[in-house]
Amino acid sequence: MESSEQQPTVHRGHWNDVAPAIAYGVARLRYAVYTMEQGITEEEDLDGRELEPGTLIYWIEQDGLPVATLRVLCEEDGSRAVGRVATARPHRGKGLAGRLLDAALQDHRDFTLELHAQAHLEEWYGRFGFVTAGEVYEEAGIPHIPMVRPGATATS
Repeated sequence: MESSEQQPTVHRGHWNDVAPAIAYGVARLRYAVYTMEQGITEEEDLDGRELEPGTLIYWIEQDGLPVATLRVLCEEDGSRAVGRVATARPHRGKGLAGRLLDAALQDHRDFTLELHAQAHLEEWYGRFGFVTAGEVYEEAGIPHIPMVRPGATATS
């Protein structure tokens, strides 16, 4: 991105608190990426976890529609789980997912963060402080790898 361009705004909120058009746009974006592009049909994308207390949806929009998104879940053990990272094809390569991940890391800096990355993105997540936490496994026909990033209080 050129320095004269304004950085895109990262929005966040609980599913129940975002405008219906934004919630629909996030769901549609994830459908486009996971179902239409990647052919993932054996796993329900809208699994209901967005409705859990503490879950935050992050998104960047253009012309009022989400073009990049992720979610952060609050797990029973107190950790947080990053998932459902998706960027619309025309908006890839512009650093949007990184902006979202930076915001989520800042918001949850005191918590251990976990994610199950598509294996080809292991190095990319590593740039954000995530380290491999297990063996590669297959989910929905795609190699994944568990990764973790300790929170600030976990390292002190």
